This record gives sequence, structure tokens and C-alpha cells, in this order.
Amino acid sequence: MSYAHIPDTISEAAKELLQLFGDPASRDPFPAPDDLPAWDAKYEDIESDHEAVNQAAEAQYRPIVEPMRLGDIPVLDIQPRGWRDDGRLIVYTHGGGYTVHSAQSTLLISAPLAHDTGLRVISVDYTVAPRGKWRQVTSEVISVIEALQARKLRNLVGWTQARVPYHAERLRQAGVTAEDIRSLDDLGPVPTVTKQELRDEQAASPPFGRFAVAPRSSWREVHPSTGTTGQAVKTLWSAADVEAIADMTARTMWQAGVRPSDVVQNGFAYGLWVAGL
Repeated sequence: MSYAHIPDTISEAAKELLQLFGDPASRDPFPAPDDLPAWDAKYEDIESDHEAVNQAAEAQYRPIVEPMRLGDIPVLDIQPRGWRDDGRLIVYTHGGGYTVHSAQSTLLISAPLAHDTGLRVISVDYTVAPRGKWRQVTSEVISVIEALQARKLRNLVGWTQARVPYHAERLRQAGVTAEDIRSLDDLGPVPTVTKQELRDEQAASPPFGRFAVAPRSSWREVHPSTGTTGQAVKTLWSAADVEAIADMTARTMWQAGVRPSDVVQNGFAYGLWVAGL
């Protein structure tokens, strides 16, 4: 019988999963902080104790679980069934008070997390205490995040080279390729673009320049800049842009206290988003 209360409102599968939990009060006390061999043994015991419940979670949710290294740190790459990469993911630092458990022994949490959100989960196998001190653990997690950022940046540069003529030309002139991007420190040679250069490009290749990235069939709105410092720059919004901007505007206004029954007067001559909300 599980030590935890199992409510009647949850599914039978969830009830079966909770039945596998043991009572933590019945476990042996933890070792002294400086007894590293005892901590290693304790760690292995807890990993073994959680093997059945994690196997049950993996069997129930059936994610694709792939061990890999990011920033030279071991992680588990957990992908839910039917996952399609849209660029979003969750970086998960497992529980256990930073002293016990691993990415493998917390699949009980990360597998349903991936399943319920539909997102890829990167579970970081950081060095647990007392062998891993706080600064080391923090550095390991940051290394994973920076490796993911570098990978996304490298993919973005490669995508831009293949699909956006204006930026592809700028990258070629700067001698930068996607393969050159190995970390965030490699951003230096990537060329920046000024507002005047955007104006010049739209004048040379009217009406929108060669930096429109969404396919023409997805274009929904055109928003010019205010033109207060020169010729206005026209910005295209795709259907996805309109949806994302509406969502972010709603979230921002909600944070400011606006509710569905309120009336908001927009004092600008253009949308709140263009105004710099």
C-alpha cells in the first residue's frame, strides 16, 4: 500500500504508479556530509529503488529517450510520441535536493512532462552533492543551456543562408558560415544590420526588400515604422506573427492589470506592439 494518499479523481494508471512509491520515513538516515563512499552507495541504492517506478513511467508514456552530451555534460534527450521540432524545449534539472537521483531515475517526472506539454525535454545529469558543489552544479546547467543556444544559433545562421537572400549576402561578405558558430563567443563576426541599411535594401528591392523570410502565402499584415528618423521601414507579419504578437500583447496587458471587462484607450496612431509595448 502506498504511504501517499491516492485520490479517486485520478486515472487508474496514475493510481498504479503512485502505489509504487515507498515511505521515505522508513529509509535509513543519510550519511555524514564528508563520507563520500557512503554517499556513493546511498546514491546507487536510491537509483535501484526507483528503477521499477521509472520503468513503469517509461512504459506508460513511451517517449524516445536518448543519452547524449551537451557542453560536455551528460543529459537525457526525452521526446514525446509524435513530437515535431518547433524549436521549443524544456531544460529540466531533476529533483533530489541536488544530492540524489539522476536524469534516468526521474523519468517518472520528465516522461509525463514531455507527454503533457508535447515538448522535448532535456534532463540534465548534473554532478550531485557532496561530490558536486553548488558552483559546479550551476556551471554544468549553464553549459548545457549555452550548448543548446549555440546549436539553435548555428541552425538559424544555416537557415538564413539558405532562405534569406539579403542576410545570406551579408554573411558571405563577412566570410561567416553556420559551421563557424560553435559557441556564443563566435557571434562577433556575424554582421549586424542598421535601420538605414534596411531602408536602403527596401529602396533597392521594393516594396519589402530581400529580407522577408515567411512564404508569401502566409503574409497577413504590413506595419510600417513611424518614420520619425527617416523613411519608414515596412515590416511583414505572417499568420504566425499575428498569433504570437496577439498572445504576447494580451499577456503584457494582463500583467498590467487589464481584464476582459476593462476599456483600454490606445493613444498611439498605430498598434501597441509597433509602439514598443
